[in-house]
Amino acid sequence: MLPSWLIFSVGEAYWVNKEIDNILSSCLIFSVGEAYWVSSIVIKNKKDSKQIWICVDYRNFKFSFVHDPFSTPFSDEFLDNVVGNEAYSFTNEFIGYQQVMVIEEDNNKTKFTTEWGSYVYHVMPFGLRNALGVFSRIVISTFIDYIHRFVEV
Repeated sequence: MLPSWLIFSVGEAYWVNKEIDNILSSCLIFSVGEAYWVSSIVIKNKKDSKQIWICVDYRNFKFSFVHDPFSTPFSDEFLDNVVGNEAYSFTNEFIGYQQVMVIEEDNNKTKFTTEWGSYVYHVMPFGLRNALGVFSRIVISTFIDYIHRFVEV
């Protein structure tokens, strides 16, 4: 018998399976067997209600990692810095997260399971304890010469 967190309605199961196939085809995850770490998924409906987000629930083991105290700016700080400029734009960090590779020996820590199998990420997924700090460090080091001149991070 499957655990209750793996049981979906027929409609949800269709969308979960479809989303897993999409993520697999984009090479962001790969299928694995057994691993020490394992997390479940949480389903969230997208705004159009016809598709879903698959979120991995990493809360069970987030305290197993050393906390990275790298601070990230508050949104009101960078909004104050762009006031008065002629133009500004925002980027979607989801694509940026997908550019950060997980080192091979830590892939098993990103493992999640569904009723169709278990998978791990090649790239940094949302929800890991230090993911925001790691991503912020990368972006800041990339744009260090331009921050507060014409780029805000």
